[in-house]
Amino acid sequence: MFARLKNPILSSPVLYGPWWQHVTEAWERKDDENILILFYEDLHKDLEKNVRIIAKFLEKQLTDKQVETIVRHCSFLNMKNNSAVNYDWLKKRNLANKDVNFMRKGQVGDWKNHLSEDIVRRLDEMVASKLPRDIPITDSLPEANVAARL
Repeated sequence: MFARLKNPILSSPVLYGPWWQHVTEAWERKDDENILILFYEDLHKDLEKNVRIIAKFLEKQLTDKQVETIVRHCSFLNMKNNSAVNYDWLKKRNLANKDVNFMRKGQVGDWKNHLSEDIVRRLDEMVASKLPRDIPITDSLPEANVAARL
């Protein structure tokens, strides 16, 4: 189904189309009453606050203890060690490199430490050209590019 691509990171060789198309389609519906868009950076910064936002969106009343339990359960370390969500099953089926973890450090922006400067620059250019300009991107684009997008 996939052709050999010179740069798969930038070419988005996924079965259901380019990732930016999905992001754009979701963003176009951001104001629909049944859509809640959250950003990883915000979850990382204040998970408890975002658990409360999700509960409100789902019209669920949570006690402080329930929120605390959810936050603990959804912490990066807990998720990384949870085989139900950490994609280790791919390794067991020989569909992923056994030496690479899907969940690495849980640090915002750490992906840049795993890609060349050229790939990071090209990804930033693609994001700037493909995604709607009003998506608040704070992790990848240099400050000058963020300002240019607004």
